[in-house]
Amino acid sequence: MSLNILGIAKTRAALEAAMLQAKAAERPAVEAGGQVVAREMIARAPRDTGRLVSLIDIDDSGLGDGTTARVGSSAEYDRFVQFGTVHMSANPYGQQAAVASVPGIIGVMTGIFKAAIRG
Repeated sequence: MSLNILGIAKTRAALEAAMLQAKAAERPAVEAGGQVVAREMIARAPRDTGRLVSLIDIDDSGLGDGTTARVGSSAEYDRFVQFGTVHMSANPYGQQAAVASVPGIIGVMTGIFKAAIRG
């Protein structure tokens, strides 16, 4: 007994097309995910002067193939705020924002990938 499976070439072509569409959507998805984290960080960051919050940004340049983004404040004292010093307690608003952002990141990135693959 032999069995012929039809449509393998068509299925393979459809999967390859979907992969290319998903690859093209990576950067927009990463940027959107970064925006979710940035909004959470802005909401949670302390505001003594407002400088720390004003310097929260997203950087996805120079991070390999575009599948990673760095979100944080470029204020030189940000690490002291987040990790604390001998004179002040830590306020890990960045880590808290990252954890709180997971559902939003998943939602926004999933939507972008679905839209890209469906065309």
